[in-house]
Amino acid sequence: MTYIKLTAAKRIVFFIYLFVIQF
Repeated sequence: MTYIKLTAAKRIVFFIYLFVIQF
Protein backbone atom coordinates (compact mmCIF):
# COMPACT_ATOMS: atom_id res chain seq x y z
CA MET A 1 0.00 0.00 0.00
CA THR A 2 2.88 2.34 0.76
CA TYR A 3 4.20 1.93 -2.80
CA ILE A 4 0.81 2.75 -4.28
CA LYS A 5 0.49 5.87 -2.14
CA LEU A 6 4.00 6.96 -3.09
CA THR A 7 3.26 6.50 -6.80
CA ALA A 8 0.01 8.46 -6.47
CA ALA A 9 1.83 11.26 -4.65
CA LYS A 10 4.48 11.43 -7.39
CA ARG A 11 1.77 11.55 -10.04
CA ILE A 12 -0.08 14.38 -8.27
CA VAL A 13 3.15 16.36 -7.86
CA PHE A 14 3.94 15.77 -11.55
CA PHE A 15 0.57 17.15 -12.66
CA ILE A 16 0.95 20.17 -10.38
CA TYR A 17 4.44 20.73 -11.83
CA LEU A 18 3.08 20.69 -15.39
CA PHE A 19 0.25 23.02 -14.38
CA VAL A 20 2.72 25.52 -12.88
CA ILE A 21 5.06 25.35 -15.91
CA GLN A 22 2.24 26.35 -18.25
CA PHE A 23 2.00 29.67 -16.38
